[in-house]
Amino acid sequence: MEKEIKFKLPESVEFPQVIFEDALSLESVKTKLEESGFIAVKQKNVKASRIMDADEISEIRAEYGEIAETDLPSLYAELSELESDYKNAKKELEGRISSANTKFKDLVSVAKKGIKDFDLDYDNTFCISVQKHYLFYTWVNGRFELALVQEIPTYNESDIFNSVETNKKVFEELGYELPEIEIENKNEQAENQTGATDDVPEETTE
Repeated sequence: MEKEIKFKLPESVEFPQVIFEDALSLESVKTKLEESGFIAVKQKNVKASRIMDADEISEIRAEYGEIAETDLPSLYAELSELESDYKNAKKELEGRISSANTKFKDLVSVAKKGIKDFDLDYDNTFCISVQKHYLFYTWVNGRFELALVQEIPTYNESDIFNSVETNKKVFEELGYELPEIEIENKNEQAENQTGATDDVPEETTE
């Protein structure tokens, strides 16, 4: 026995639900349409809404239950894994980009300054204290050349005063000119300075 089809109709407007109740076939309906004077036309691709029965609804519920219990959790798990892989890959790539940018900026800075670090050979380099400065001379280019000048920290000036004065005298005796820098005498320095003796370069004449 075929299931009865029930259509979903507007509830606000009521039209006759069945006409020609005594017709027993479609051919009988066609005859009655002609005889009644109805102007009725046939139309293609018309879709009406029908009310599903309990079995159909149960089948659909089983289908969306399968989606909710199996398909969606699996898809969400796959998405989570992809997002995790993406975050890791993104983090790694951002790190590489940051490293490349840092290196790029460093190289640009070096190129603009035209200066780079040069390690002075320990055996060839000597520090001479004079005129409030440490002068680092090293054997390079076939000569004993000044490679680095550093200001003597004020807390060390009094501790190496004798060396500074001795070196100044030697420079002058050898005929070298030194810049005019105001130097406090030893007693004034001793009164003004109470600092530590750290950071004093090792003095040697080897």
